[in-house]
Amino acid sequence: MRWRPTTLCVLALLLTPVSASATPEPGAYDARSLAMGTTGTTFIEQASAMVFNPANMEGIEHLSFGINMTNLVIKAWAPTQGPNTRGIARGYGPLPAGYLAGRIADRVVFGGSLTIETGFGGSFKDVVCLDGENFIDGEANTDPATCLNPEPQDLNVSFFQGEAALGVSIRAIDKLWFGITLRLPFSKQVADTYGNLLASQDAVQYGRSKTDLGGIGFPSPRIGITYKPNDKVSVGVMYRMWTKLTLTGTAEVSFLPGTTLDARTTWNIPHAIQFGVAYKPNPHLLFAFEMRIQFHGADKHGNPNQTTEVTREGLDLTTITPFGWHNVYAGRFGAEYRFPKTPLLALRGGFNFTNSSTVKEWATYFGPQPFRPVPSVSLGLGFFFDSKKKERKDMFKLDFAALFFYGNGNIGDEYIGQTLPVPGTDTTQTVCSFEQVQRTGCPGDYGNFTMYYTLGFQLQY
Repeated sequence: MRWRPTTLCVLALLLTPVSASATPEPGAYDARSLAMGTTGTTFIEQASAMVFNPANMEGIEHLSFGINMTNLVIKAWAPTQGPNTRGIARGYGPLPAGYLAGRIADRVVFGGSLTIETGFGGSFKDVVCLDGENFIDGEANTDPATCLNPEPQDLNVSFFQGEAALGVSIRAIDKLWFGITLRLPFSKQVADTYGNLLASQDAVQYGRSKTDLGGIGFPSPRIGITYKPNDKVSVGVMYRMWTKLTLTGTAEVSFLPGTTLDARTTWNIPHAIQFGVAYKPNPHLLFAFEMRIQFHGADKHGNPNQTTEVTREGLDLTTITPFGWHNVYAGRFGAEYRFPKTPLLALRGGFNFTNSSTVKEWATYFGPQPFRPVPSVSLGLGFFFDSKKKERKDMFKLDFAALFFYGNGNIGDEYIGQTLPVPGTDTTQTVCSFEQVQRTGCPGDYGNFTMYYTLGFQLQY
């Protein structure tokens, strides 16, 4: 097959990556943690500690087993029909997690886990005049009678990222615990979208494209340290090393009917560090204060862009989608109160203040929204069931949690039409133009309302 220049432009569109409409890695691994503002580095002392701070598995007496199911519901909006228009996307993503850990020596606990860290599934429904393709001086053409893509189209995306892990904790001394987890990340990304297939030639030809990509990364460690100076205070630190995922799969486009293309891209999960202090003034009350940093803006291991390659019958095409993400900082607070007269019930709540990783000039329809801070509030209940059998105490816990966050803002005309350098490259792109594979920085409102509903079960003795 002879690959024409127009064909290469088609491929550039269909390989555009799409991510969830929220700041990456919100951390919905455990219902108790979610209810307490996604804290957990200092006080989660069960099998799920593997993803918060593996040192805290030392709090397990004999065996710990847990399953957690989080339901992620998103409503997002962006100017899909061109500058200053408003399209609505709705999505759902299930985030399951499972953990098992047990003591193998007096001062050693070993465990394993399988978790989905973040996910998204949803679509902009019945979009017409996508991109406002005939807009002039910031005014979009949204009249189906005259725009170049008048038929209603859905933009469908599903995405998830998770990890399988093995971990161990060691009690060096009674007050100092160490832990390490070896994690194997994986990801899956599927998109069935509609767009201008000749974007990079500053021409117009709309059509559908489909991609199906997945893969795993190389193993990397998560390291934790916990210090307990007394019964009331716990100090925890967790460091997660970066890792790169290689995603491979297939791509199809309406411009080339019956042709399946091989696609390949990479994605960095960046370095992260989380630290905090938990204070328990009495047996019924717990406070946790934590800070987390994710280094998306790191020069070598962050995400300045995403590069995708297509190879087939001698074709070697590389496309670059700009991100320009910066580091994410989060401050978290959580509290738990266990009723003295009803010890089987605990009430929890928390706050989380974080910034989005996205900058305005490279903001996209499906990407994390470019506004900060992004506040969230959470609450939950915990139910405890104890029994004694042959001098062994079994504890069952059932936890419920809900977390809500809202982010909304406006991008003005400050970037539209500007030619800017693509982060991490020596190339340029004109913002919000036909030149871009996926339009970024277009004027209008961007935002999302995100809800997490979580149910968790724990067995520990």
